[in-house]
Amino acid sequence: MPIRFTYHFFLCVLFFLGCIPMKNLQKEMVKIDEAIVPIWYELRKGDLHQAKASLLVLSYRWQQFKYKTSFTQEEWQTSIQLIDDWLCDLTISVEMNQQQQAMIQLDHAIYTLMEVRRKYKLTNHLDRFWDVQMTYDEVYDIVHDPMILRYDWQEFEQRVALLNNQWCELKLHAPNSFLAWENEKQIIYYTYIAILDELFETFNTTVACGDLEYIALTCEDIQAPLENTIALFGNFTDTKIYYATR
Repeated sequence: MPIRFTYHFFLCVLFFLGCIPMKNLQKEMVKIDEAIVPIWYELRKGDLHQAKASLLVLSYRWQQFKYKTSFTQEEWQTSIQLIDDWLCDLTISVEMNQQQQAMIQLDHAIYTLMEVRRKYKLTNHLDRFWDVQMTYDEVYDIVHDPMILRYDWQEFEQRVALLNNQWCELKLHAPNSFLAWENEKQIIYYTYIAILDELFETFNTTVACGDLEYIALTCEDIQAPLENTIALFGNFTDTKIYYATR
């Protein structure tokens, strides 16, 4: 039996000996994503008031997730504790209206969650968007840096190449079937993908020309559609439901 298959089989056994089977673990992950995305979106928009409301939902969903996935494996527990710590720090920052600090802490929590899913072979289409978004943020920061002329242009082109590779990889896949999106939502999703594809093409053209002003402008054009596409993975109605059932 190949080593890779044996390892994956062993992980599956661990999950089935835990609280819930692997297929249901995916669904529990979706609930966490649906709670993370709204606060991520609101922090980026600077809406701290709404972020505080969304944080309550995220905290509730996270406690549920920990209870339902209390596996005994040490590596799992360590990763979950690390996410837990980042979310605790996030709570403090949001309550203190520290937007930038909160965004950093949430990014750390998201990245750790992505690492967990990769390790345990839990395919999640949203993670491809997180990869694109994180690299895009790096590129955005570079093109808006007043000291960009001192930046290694070859290194910048490498970051852009990574962004393009991640985007191309993302387009090869559809949203996971377990998301159970309705047709209307899927139409909106693919409309955004088409818009973003054109924007990335325009951005790449300006990078090839080397005009810094237009590079910055075409980079900015990507931001809102990319954020709005990621927002499709969130549940923005949960806050109202949460308060209604308290």
